Amino acid sequence: MTMRLVHWREPDPRAFHHIWQSLSRRWAERLAWDSTRNWVTIETQRCAGTLPGLALVDDQQVLAWCYFGVHRETLQVGAFEAQSEALTRSLMDAVMAVAEPDVAPAGIMFFAFSDAPGLEHALRARGFEVDRYLYLSRDLSQTTTNAVDPDWDRRVGVLMPGLLECAYGPPELTRPFARHGQPEEWREYVGQVIGANACGQFEPRLSAARLSALGDLDGAVVTTVIGPGCAHIAQVAVRPERRGQGLAGSMLHDVLARASADGFAGVSLLVNEHNTAARGLYESLGFAGSEFFFSAGRPGVPVPDALALA
Repeated sequence: MTMRLVHWREPDPRAFHHIWQSLSRRWAERLAWDSTRNWVTIETQRCAGTLPGLALVDDQQVLAWCYFGVHRETLQVGAFEAQSEALTRSLMDAVMAVAEPDVAPAGIMFFAFSDAPGLEHALRARGFEVDRYLYLSRDLSQTTTNAVDPDWDRRVGVLMPGLLECAYGPPELTRPFARHGQPEEWREYVGQVIGANACGQFEPRLSAARLSALGDLDGAVVTTVIGPGCAHIAQVAVRPERRGQGLAGSMLHDVLARASADGFAGVSLLVNEHNTAARGLYESLGFAGSEFFFSAGRPGVPVPDALALA
């Protein structure tokens, strides 16, 4: 076998056709997530050369591939697939070679629902901190609780960045959003989730909020629609001083009741494996599952002053 590393735009579109079909089935069967339009968009960007990526190929057979982009000085890997552990290691080394200090001085961020063999070991062996974000779901077929009226309005979207900055606290290397914890990052992230379909179609009717008497946002739940009859809770956030008072549970109870009343068959969410408090709450509400996303971060090497000025 003569294997070559190429820009992922090089293989014929037919080589990726079955890949997109397979991924669409995987997301639908294992996550209840209709990702078909996402892969159509990504294939268009791949062919146009507007989305960078790499592929390991034998003739026109694609053995491993990934795509990425540089944002806020971070190389962000959005998908990574390989057919063997050896291919996983080879492709990971190729990605790291791209992330030179002058290209991505803030390092590499990796977030993907991937079946690449040996991926976690390959990441850790190359200096990444790795977390798993557990994908939990809840069947709504037996939910009979009376629904309450939605309480989301425009004020909530405006106040959400500040709530998230307060709720999440200092930056974490493995956090896949607002990686540096800056206010402008939180504003950008909220805009992507609410206004740009970054995590499904935002649905204010299935979202929830709790405002204080002074108009401060004490907590919020952001919900999107990811497929026919399937909703996804993209964010649950509560101010630290309001935690332990049942706020998150109350909001989630309202969201689940409205989703059931609106005919949704199920609701899903992601939670960091180390967030035991949140996991306990979700499990008490009937969420369960065995799928997960890899979330990994590797710090960058600052660009030397001489190079930065060159």
